[in-house]
Amino acid sequence: MKDFRRSITNLQLRLVINWEINVSRVVSVIEVFIEVILGILLIAIGTTLQVELVVLSELLAFAIAAPSAFYIKMPDYNKVRLCFGAEIIGLLGSIIMIVFADTWLNASNAFCDEIFTYSSDSSSESSCKQLMTARYMMVSALSIQITSRFVCSIFIALAIRRYIKTHELSELLKEERKRKRAEALRQREERDRRIKEEKRRDLREKIEKMKKEEEAKLNEKLPSPIIKKV
Repeated sequence: MKDFRRSITNLQLRLVINWEINVSRVVSVIEVFIEVILGILLIAIGTTLQVELVVLSELLAFAIAAPSAFYIKMPDYNKVRLCFGAEIIGLLGSIIMIVFADTWLNASNAFCDEIFTYSSDSSSESSCKQLMTARYMMVSALSIQITSRFVCSIFIALAIRRYIKTHELSELLKEERKRKRAEALRQREERDRRIKEEKRRDLREKIEKMKKEEEAKLNEKLPSPIIKKV
């Protein structure tokens, strides 16, 4: 009964792990959609090469980090750790990028304020507005990306924790099975030894009985002693 409960617990843990991995995959799909749509919008609106390079580099970083979630097949612990590491690296990269983008955005605002104040060139003002819009969208995209990667990392971390528990439980079950096999082997050896001893004892008793019967037969065949009368 205890083994049955343990097997049920093991199954429940595996189901929870699979659920968490599937959720992380859904989050990754949503992240892909957000990245592609916002990347296209940023490239379409951004009029400078710098904006496009930043967007493309961020998309490349995401392409390296996110798809690892789709290659997880439990209980492959190494792939789970790889996916978790990739998500953490992507999360740190996104944080660095949003700090960079925010600093860049503040500088762009100051630059555009000067253009709006001292310049009457409509094309410069239009380009500046497009640049500010693109950079605001970049900060929004990075914020969404950080949130999704953070959620993904939490689910994968939970999956690793559950996997470790499942692995420990399976190890305990293996040890329990080994102990039971060793106990069964010891009992079988003990039973075999007892049977052999009983057979030897029965054989000795039979031999002793046969000896006594032979002696009795010999005694019957011997002539009785003659007693002389004086």
